Amino acid sequence: MNAVAVRRRDQRLHVGAGTFPTVLGAIAIVLIAFVEGVVWPRLIGCVLLAMVATSLLAVVRPPRVRVWAQMPRRITVGAPFDTTLHIVTEGKVRRRTIKVTHRFEGTRRIAPDGTVLADTSAKHIAIRLTRTPILRGVTTHSVLDIVVAGPFGFFSSHSSHRVADVVLSLPAKAAPLELRTREVALGRVSTEPRNVRDWRAGDSARDVHWRSSIRTGRLAVVEREHDNVGGFVVMVMAASGARGKSTDKSFERAISVAAATAVSKAQRGESVCVLTPGTGDDNVVHSTDPRALLGHFARATTTEGPSDDLLQYAATHAARGGVVLLVADSSTPSAWKSRLLARSTASGARIIDVRELLRSETNAISSA
Repeated sequence: MNAVAVRRRDQRLHVGAGTFPTVLGAIAIVLIAFVEGVVWPRLIGCVLLAMVATSLLAVVRPPRVRVWAQMPRRITVGAPFDTTLHIVTEGKVRRRTIKVTHRFEGTRRIAPDGTVLADTSAKHIAIRLTRTPILRGVTTHSVLDIVVAGPFGFFSSHSSHRVADVVLSLPAKAAPLELRTREVALGRVSTEPRNVRDWRAGDSARDVHWRSSIRTGRLAVVEREHDNVGGFVVMVMAASGARGKSTDKSFERAISVAAATAVSKAQRGESVCVLTPGTGDDNVVHSTDPRALLGHFARATTTEGPSDDLLQYAATHAARGGVVLLVADSSTPSAWKSRLLARSTASGARIIDVRELLRSETNAISSA
């Protein structure tokens, strides 16, 4: 993160809750002392006014400091990460109490705010704080809130600095689903016969089953293990994302499981297709890179319902023997799911509703 400097023109003066009562009380004590001709109350009043003036001068002339935060650019929901706040005093060292708060900006605050207290008596202070991400997402900016407190707490100066800082909060770690491995993609094609079926366009002549063809009068082929090899597709449907609201916890858990499954397949060399309706150029992603896939799942959200073309693309890409992982939230219309189911069934692909699968597993464990 780029360092930010505390400048006088950026400061906003804040008056403490006890400042005005103290000033008024000191003035009253001094006036009464003059009228009564008593010395000690007069001295007490002057001391109180001097304390207020000292606090004000300390804030009006803040120390010259630079502040920056050092943290990872990729964090994972539920996994603690460290942020180191650096405070460097420039020029003459003045002892001041400084409070620095680092917070993420955006509608989805991916992690709690982090606050440290320090004094500027040292040239360089590095303070580490640990936080745990609470939401998946991406933020392009973070904010450093800096408060310089004057002595006795009568005055303080506040400033906020917005810093460009792209951070990805990846989905929480989860166990991947156990799905059939695409053996053909790894060059491990099985030759074990499974069934005899009618000829289809694209079938190899080597697989023709002549005995069945002669007996039935129709060209038949031997269906082998690799005939059931299809694509792997993840379709994200979240109606709450289309309304700009945060999705439910079951949806986020489903995202985590889908991401873990996609990464597991990519690590075995398989290509993964991720579809997120209404996200512009990123609504269709093909990748074999686990790191890139995790980054995409961190950003995954929906702004509109799936189009017929996108649903057909999912079904066609999965094709016969393929799998479509459906990641939906509680407010996803059943019509969206029905349209995807109809197209996937026609293409021979299998649909797995991750959220419903996890819910059924949870219910089974609860009832056991």
